[in-house]
Amino acid sequence: IVAEPLVLSFLGEDFLYAVTTVSILSLMIPLKCIGDLICYQVMMCASQEVFLMKSYFITMVVNAINNFLLIPRFGAEGASVASVISEILAFGFVLFYSRRYFNLEGIRKIILKTELCTAVMACSILPIKYFQCSCFIKLALEGFLGVLVYIVACVLFKHEVLVKYAKLLKNKLKR
Repeated sequence: IVAEPLVLSFLGEDFLYAVTTVSILSLMIPLKCIGDLICYQVMMCASQEVFLMKSYFITMVVNAINNFLLIPRFGAEGASVASVISEILAFGFVLFYSRRYFNLEGIRKIILKTELCTAVMACSILPIKYFQCSCFIKLALEGFLGVLVYIVACVLFKHEVLVKYAKLLKNKLKR
């Protein structure tokens, strides 16, 4: 949704062809965030660095093969698809193996609420694309409105993570 304003704002019209690549690569953001959290907070604490190195090596090989197959035909978009596939694979390895170290019960509910909040946020910023103003203003509006709507959606859906952090913040402010 924000790929075009990002590209226009930071790179200019000469790089509009990169919008598709940026859109594809944006799929990696949640996987990378959650995967790194699990990697560093669970797997490293459980002394599973060897497993991580093996899984990242396998992922690297898959990425190289996918790049070899996709780049000649699809260029930068092929490379970005290969990267997304590799990130999904790495995330799958880490999530599958780490389940023995922490309880995944209830995670589906949290993921569903996160997806719902994200969908509500995406729908709220979609119309901004059609505003007739500078890319910087569009980007600022999308960012502000997106954060605001996401937080409101999390409150309405009683997202457990937001509720937990709100309680922590409330306790800290009481001190």
